[in-house]
Amino acid sequence: MNETLTPLYRFIIRLEDSGSADLSKIDFIERNSFRGVIGKMEAMELITKSDGMVSLSEKGYEFLNSILDAIHTPISHWDGKWRIVYFSTPENLRARRDKFRRDIEAAGFRPIIKGLWFSPIHSKSLYQRLVDINKMNGMTLFIESGPITEIDVTKVSSAWDFESHKKNFENFISKAEEFIATRDQDKIAAKELIFYYALIMNNKPQLPIEFLPNDWPEFRAKLMYKKLRRFIAS
Repeated sequence: MNETLTPLYRFIIRLEDSGSADLSKIDFIERNSFRGVIGKMEAMELITKSDGMVSLSEKGYEFLNSILDAIHTPISHWDGKWRIVYFSTPENLRARRDKFRRDIEAAGFRPIIKGLWFSPIHSKSLYQRLVDINKMNGMTLFIESGPITEIDVTKVSSAWDFESHKKNFENFISKAEEFIATRDQDKIAAKELIFYYALIMNNKPQLPIEFLPNDWPEFRAKLMYKKLRRFIAS
C-alpha cells in the first residue's frame, strides 16, 4: 500500500494493530526516511517511547479516530437552502483573510461565483465558529437563500471537483477488489485499505445526496469497505 499511504499513516496503523513496536525491528519504512517519520510523530505527540519500544499515545489514538470517524458520516439531504459567505478585509489583515478562506473551504464552501462562497449544507454555527476563531467579526456576511437558478449541475460538479473525487473512490474500489480476490490476504493490508478509504471520505465533496451524480461511486466504495471489515473480523 506504499502508493496510497504515507509511511506515517502506515506506522500508525501498525501500532494500532500491534499495540507497540520495537524501533530496531521496523522494516517497512526506508531507513533514510525513518528518522524523519519518528521525529514528526514525536513533534505531533502521536507516540510514546520507552526502552526502545514505541506505541501510540492518547493523541495518537485521537488522531487515528478523527480520520476514521469520516467513514460513519451519515447521508445528508438538502433542505432547499444555499448558505453564502462574503468577506472583505483590509490589506494589512491579509494573513487572517487567507486563513479564514482556507477554513471555510475545509468546511465545505466553494467560490461558485467570484467573491461569494457557497454551501448547501447546514453551516451557520460552523461558520460563526470560524469567524470567531479567525477574528473576522464585522468583516463577513452570511446569507441564507433558496434555490439559485444560476447554479446548475455543471457549476456544482466543477466547484467540488467531482471527477477527481470519483477517481479516488474508483481507485479504492479497484484495490479493494484486488485484495479480496487474492489468496495472500493479511489484516494489516486490509486496515491500510480502510484507512485509505477514510482519507477519501474525509476529503470528498461535502454535499447532500441530491447534488451527487447517479454514477457516484461512493456507495459502491462503502460496500467494499464492509467486505474489508468482515475480513478483519473473521
